[in-house]
Amino acid sequence: NPFAGLLSFPSSQMRTRRDHERFIDLIAAVCFLRQFQKETKTPPGSSDTGSGAYIECDIEDYRIAHEIMSTILPSTLGELPASAERVLDEVRSLIESRSLRLDIAPDEIWVTQRELRESSGLGHELVKKNLRLLAEWEYVKVRASSRGASKRYGLGLSLEPTLISLLPAASEIESRMEGVEEGGELEKWVRVENELSVGVTSNNEKVGPSGSKNEQVK
Repeated sequence: NPFAGLLSFPSSQMRTRRDHERFIDLIAAVCFLRQFQKETKTPPGSSDTGSGAYIECDIEDYRIAHEIMSTILPSTLGELPASAERVLDEVRSLIESRSLRLDIAPDEIWVTQRELRESSGLGHELVKKNLRLLAEWEYVKVRASSRGASKRYGLGLSLEPTLISLLPAASEIESRMEGVEEGGELEKWVRVENELSVGVTSNNEKVGPSGSKNEQVK
């Protein structure tokens, strides 16, 4: 998959690291589905029917994957269910209003579950469950309790930027690839191991486990 090295994501954020990996996997999946439209290649020195046969991801695979991410998957890949987004909105609203009233920066404001329930009218279990999820995905920060005091919550990651806003269009990626090739620094395309991709038969058929026809995606 030649696109992995051409995409940049904030590596300090778990959510964007995870979504980056999923997008790369999506490109490989599209490549796999389009395998019969592609040329079968083999590493230098290998026979045409060897087990090292592979196909390469191309710019059309990237374009299709980008379109899928743009139109179908953004909310799914965002990880947050509607109830968690609602709780996050209430946390943000409470902290921002308190920040304005006290003239304190929002990142210095911490609230408790009880304060959130009272300001929002949301139920105990709904708030508790979704705060745990928001903390796990780093949308809120948690300050550990001491001596029996309640945990306090602050704002963590913003919902922006979304994954799709970080992804360059296919035309931009194509330009990047051309620029790298012109500079003579295009790294070898690294094979993406796929559990369905095991090579070709002696008859040069594309096959996978249980006889399913496929190849290694590269």
